[in-house]
Amino acid sequence: YQEQTGEPVKILFLTRLWDDHEPGFSDQENAERTYINTMRIEIIRALRETYGDAFVGGLNDNELSRAWAPDLIMPAEYTERKRYLKLVHSCDICIGSMGLFESIGWKTGEYVAAAKAIVNERLHFTVTGDFAEGVNYLSFETVEECLAAVEELVQDPEKLYAMKQANAQYYQN
Repeated sequence: YQEQTGEPVKILFLTRLWDDHEPGFSDQENAERTYINTMRIEIIRALRETYGDAFVGGLNDNELSRAWAPDLIMPAEYTERKRYLKLVHSCDICIGSMGLFESIGWKTGEYVAAAKAIVNERLHFTVTGDFAEGVNYLSFETVEECLAAVEELVQDPEKLYAMKQANAQYYQN
């Protein structure tokens, strides 16, 4: 997997899990958390299997991650804030998933600020300005669609570069 620069394309998805038995939350709210956790785990597993060392991704280390998917826990050096941001800047394609209450995950903004190509779970809210599907990000609703969107960018270095440029411009504006 090569970007226009001749360097290998790197793909990033570091994330966390949410307690899906949270007291005070409705069954529907806890079901959303189960969905989020399951989707995140399946995406990580699929990207690891498909892209091997070109993919950097996993879960932060906490009790939930140890219970749900201990094999996907990333060492702390990847998840510590400053090192995480350095890692974001070293990658080309960054994956974003839905946040709680169908929010846009906070990492999506970081990916834009870092001028990365973004593959993001379908957005449920409107983003300010000229932030467009196909230009600033590719969306997905299933693990298979996520993999297809990543592959589209991996196979098309010009599209990958154009998306990075579009996100740099969006951030500057």
